[in-house]
Amino acid sequence: MRLSSSVALVASAAVIAALLPVVSAEAVSAAPTCQGQRATIVGDPADPELYGTAGDDVIVTRGVARVLASGGADRICVTGANSQDGETTINAGPGDDRVRIATSRTGRLNARLGDGDDRMDVATTPTHRIYVYLGQGADVYRGGSGPDFVNADHGSPTDEHDRISTGAGPDDVKAGRWGMANHDDVELGAGDDHLQVHGWLTPDTRPSGGAGSDRLDVRWGPCLGTSDNPDCTDATPWVIDNRRGVATADGVVRSRWSGFEVFQPYTWIPGPLTFIGSVADEVVSAGDGLVGATMGSGDDSLEIPPARIDHRRKISGGPGRDTLEVHGHGMTVDLAAGAMWERRRGSATDPAVRFGAFENAAITGSQGLTLIGDGGDNVLRAFGCNVKADGGAGDDALSVFPGLMTGDVVPCAPTARDVHFDGGPGDDVLRGGSGPDHLNGGVGVDTADGRRGSDVCLAEVRRNCER
Repeated sequence: MRLSSSVALVASAAVIAALLPVVSAEAVSAAPTCQGQRATIVGDPADPELYGTAGDDVIVTRGVARVLASGGADRICVTGANSQDGETTINAGPGDDRVRIATSRTGRLNARLGDGDDRMDVATTPTHRIYVYLGQGADVYRGGSGPDFVNADHGSPTDEHDRISTGAGPDDVKAGRWGMANHDDVELGAGDDHLQVHGWLTPDTRPSGGAGSDRLDVRWGPCLGTSDNPDCTDATPWVIDNRRGVATADGVVRSRWSGFEVFQPYTWIPGPLTFIGSVADEVVSAGDGLVGATMGSGDDSLEIPPARIDHRRKISGGPGRDTLEVHGHGMTVDLAAGAMWERRRGSATDPAVRFGAFENAAITGSQGLTLIGDGGDNVLRAFGCNVKADGGAGDDALSVFPGLMTGDVVPCAPTARDVHFDGGPGDDVLRGGSGPDHLNGGVGVDTADGRRGSDVCLAEVRRNCER
């Protein structure tokens, strides 16, 4: 009997074992992992949301549109295709989190890393822009080759040291904190990028724009009444030297950078400012405090306002084909004479500003704008009312800004829409505005386009001309 019972038990066990599923080593190894660890939470594309716990989670999203990781030091891997609305949102929550983007099919991706020393890596090339909010803590962001928007301005009472590298693509980064020194390391990589610093740059950091045409804006800079800089007043002379990538105040280096070509120093430095250009193609929008500018050997653009323009300013475009952009009413810019003045103050013999080595000019204003070219090939553009331009010798291009056609920015009275263009000797291109234009190409093979209005054109090639 005992033997028979033992045999029966063995037989029953064999039957049960045969009915159980077989878990192979391959099946075990195929279980999802994230950053080298086995996933504790795995999403389903059909689920609208995925929730973590208050502890340390390892999350694989698999296309879930919204992830709420809660607390803990979490590891999150964004995988799969989002089948919901095409937008993916990651809320990592507090804790030292690690987020990895391992899919390019997320649609727009929004990531909030929360408080803690977090890290986010983009291992693919997403088809849409990534928006990342780093939060408080010493964070690390490593972007891919797509467009990134990184906000490291988290409102903390202290400025943690974030390290941001966006990679290739057109990227935007906001760093620092209002009224405080900024210590973040920023590398923007290839592409036309934009870095906006809240607070001010310090000599111990050196953000890099990388390849492309990159813009550097500094808001609430060191001369805007901060308690950390009581000796920095509006009278402090500043020099932005883009050859060296430094800004100095009274000869002392206050900020450093590399690889930036576009500057708006009026948001940065309210005092007397001198700009020195590099070999790159630079764009500088200066404020009233500009007292001097020597552009480098690139094809540069210098924009200056009309207020307080006077003889103190020493402006040179340098080598390259450079453009001088001026804002004011009743302005005249004369490239041949190297002079500009307003109708209410100054004249051709007593100009407000003298300049040299600019080949192109643009004026924005409401009334009475005049542009005069030199003996070379000039591009002359105007945005305003009652516009006159004389190209002089050379193959010139004279035009009214397209915005004038709509009247959205500078509305002109019906009697003030006249445009008088004279191309002069050379093969010129003249483009009118929305009013009655008078386009005279002069000597040469010229092209005239009256566009809207009742226009008079004297040129070998005529378009939209009534006479």
